[in-house]
Amino acid sequence: MNRLKTLTAMKNKMFLLPIPLGLIALGGIVAFLMHKLDGQNAAELQEGRTYRCWVVEAEVADRPMADRAWDLDGSAPDLMAALRFRGNTVLTTSVARDALIAHWQPLSLNLKDLAAGEIAADSIRKVAHLTLRQGDTLTAAVFDHDLINDEFAGGFSVALNALHVGENELVAESEDAVLRRVLIMIVHADSKAMPQSERYRVPADQIVWAAAAVSGSLDQEWTDMAHEIKRSLREASRTLQDAIERSLNSPKTP
Repeated sequence: MNRLKTLTAMKNKMFLLPIPLGLIALGGIVAFLMHKLDGQNAAELQEGRTYRCWVVEAEVADRPMADRAWDLDGSAPDLMAALRFRGNTVLTTSVARDALIAHWQPLSLNLKDLAAGEIAADSIRKVAHLTLRQGDTLTAAVFDHDLINDEFAGGFSVALNALHVGENELVAESEDAVLRRVLIMIVHADSKAMPQSERYRVPADQIVWAAAAVSGSLDQEWTDMAHEIKRSLREASRTLQDAIERSLNSPKTP
């Protein structure tokens, strides 16, 4: 009799055991769905808010043309990228040497601040600050940086509200495109941490690509951007040279 009661109790426990496990699983599913929905809403850029934006990565074709290498010595291109917003170049990356896939961090020393001895958190952030307004577009360009000339590899324009908080992937659909892919990161300006979000693929119909052989109305914009980049690099080089000369000429203390 006691054995029968024991078996009955064990069966009841085994019957009841899946219930709390099921509740836990159900709670996990609900939490996951709520997180996904909340993430989708939070990912959308909001008008009037300010965001930090930078170029994470750019990938180019093996060759700019079928019968020509990137550089005379056969090396890969020295890639750099720039962002343009409301007619102004708001970000230029460092130069990624000999790279078909360039990767950039949002940190870089400002040579002017370095020469002046003023290094602060904002001085080492290599990001653009953008406040979203209706109709705003973001323009990006990638160049092969050379001493004589910056060769335009490709670029695009995209409506800012087509982008999301997190990592945005823009992929060229044309097989002949020299600039194949670009990753752009966007975070809230007051965010202290990197967003934990999946990569967002920007729809192709939201992107206007400019091929390496640009023509028409886009010509002048890309040309202006290349000139601004070349000018900023020359200024940075002069600033560093002046700082070195001042350091060499300053009186030595015993």
